[in-house]
Amino acid sequence: MRKQIRRRGTAWLMFGTMMMAAVFTGCGKKDIDYDIDGSGGKKDSGSIQDKYDIPKSYDDSIAVGDSGLSEITLKVDEISVPDTSIMYTEKLIKNDTAGEALKKIAEAIFDKSKGIYAYDENNQTKADIEEQIASYEQLKKELGTDAERIKEINDTLTELQDELEKAPEDYPAAGDYSATKYLGTCGQYEFVLRTPDDTISSYDLSLKEDAMVYRPADGTEDGTEMIDHGGYVSLNDSIKYGSEGAEEALNDKNQCKYSEEEALEIAEEFLKKIDCNDMTLGESSALAWTYDDALSTLIERDIDGYYFTFNRMIKDQSLGEGLQALNVDNMVQQEAGVDIPTDYCKIAVDDNGVIGAVWTNNLSVEGEAEETELLSFKELMKRADSSVSEYYAKYNTQYKSIEFNRMQLTYCLKPGAQDGEFEYVPAWIISQVEVYEFDEVTYEDPQQMVVLDATDGSYIDILEVSKALGTCSVIQD
Repeated sequence: MRKQIRRRGTAWLMFGTMMMAAVFTGCGKKDIDYDIDGSGGKKDSGSIQDKYDIPKSYDDSIAVGDSGLSEITLKVDEISVPDTSIMYTEKLIKNDTAGEALKKIAEAIFDKSKGIYAYDENNQTKADIEEQIASYEQLKKELGTDAERIKEINDTLTELQDELEKAPEDYPAAGDYSATKYLGTCGQYEFVLRTPDDTISSYDLSLKEDAMVYRPADGTEDGTEMIDHGGYVSLNDSIKYGSEGAEEALNDKNQCKYSEEEALEIAEEFLKKIDCNDMTLGESSALAWTYDDALSTLIERDIDGYYFTFNRMIKDQSLGEGLQALNVDNMVQQEAGVDIPTDYCKIAVDDNGVIGAVWTNNLSVEGEAEETELLSFKELMKRADSSVSEYYAKYNTQYKSIEFNRMQLTYCLKPGAQDGEFEYVPAWIISQVEVYEFDEVTYEDPQQMVVLDATDGSYIDILEVSKALGTCSVIQD
């Protein structure tokens, strides 16, 4: 079953390079980074660019064939090629994400002796609702004479009292693991495990209680005065997106009782529990706790913990972040949002161990990766004359001409011989990207894209790959 999503004004595309993901985006990413030596992979000696006579730039046309198009051009100022002399193919099989497989993960994460429950935040237990009522009653006392806010809280309290009368004493047991969310205990804290469903393709483990209750802000009597919301984030991400004071926080002492090496051991042990055994550390960062007021003005930032990102690799080559296309025109005509994620795991660690994680684990490796030969660039472009037109004959675009302006050599999944089988192959991502500025931020929005297998020049049907993975979404106006 395909996920349903709403179409946004702009959408985004992500596809990986060998050493670092290059990201096309209309949702906040400012530019495309072609520096492919940066995520922990080791560079091979030699040059794939020289080996296959790949030019630095390209300017020519592609045959339109039976595509219905009047013109296809490819004008690229800088072709992106990985810094390696070898590329590989790798066979994989789709993992089961339901039933016994889900039970195995939940029982590895949670303390079974304290119970594992099917969780529904819209049908909470009496204890949970009573806790909310107490919080709202306390907030009402702190509001003084703010009549409007007090009325809002009273209305909420009335609703909660109605829910309390019919609320169960306990959540139901996990049973056959047919739910999408589960409640369990790790150490002294309760966590919610969200599993892949029709709306998300990832697992998510998070604290049940609010972050500001788990770790209140300092400097006030109860730690919440003037604070509207709070939580943790990778400090590296905060710096990347220009968050206020993030770079200065690099000099702050990490308050976590664990060293980075000790925290990494905790994270790697968690990886084993969730069977993400084919992943390698891609990035480590400090864990930043941020607290904002109602206007999203930073009140406080504390460095307390570590944030680790693990990625699937082929040999020592990173696969990047995967491929996601929600605004590519011929996919929009199919009312489809393509998502081919690269499996990853992001883990947050503080004094209490793992306090949060998000991951995908769609595939498992079958056998060893094998070295492969690519088509020369000249031969590739000969094959492109037929492959690109065949692709657009199958998936029509509303436009009569296409002007591709980006070209990147990377890896992409393609279907295997049997259902549930896949293969990573070297692939050329050819795209038409529009660049625009809004509020002093530069955005890059892909409008057209075709993916060619670099070993034989055939097109990769990314829509069918996404459907086979179960990660394709239905776009609605």
